[in-house]
Amino acid sequence: MQDRASEGRASEGGASDKFASFWADYLYAHHKRSTRVCHYVGTIYGVCASVYGLVTLQVIAVLAGVVGAYCMAIGSHYIFEGRKPLVVRNPVWGAASDFRMLALALRGQLGAEFEKYYIDTE
Repeated sequence: MQDRASEGRASEGGASDKFASFWADYLYAHHKRSTRVCHYVGTIYGVCASVYGLVTLQVIAVLAGVVGAYCMAIGSHYIFEGRKPLVVRNPVWGAASDFRMLALALRGQLGAEFEKYYIDTE
């Protein structure tokens, strides 16, 4: 399979078409289980630390949550995939895709999403 994550292509349609293209690239960039696990842990940690910081009014906890989550997710791409993460292409869509992937995984639907885009997982 060609390296969809490095293509950096955009579709001709509107924002939803462009996000759909980004999502397909995002899925390919996360075809390795180790990368996905790092994203799950980072996302859950980031949410928990940020919520704790907001509830206790500790700005440092919010910052630690956001920075820690990004470091874990970004680091996993360099360590396990050997490539730059897609978050540099679009940080907002990257974060939204992290939450979408986690939600699909928790519902047991992520495998079907990979199949939909003909992406083999490791």
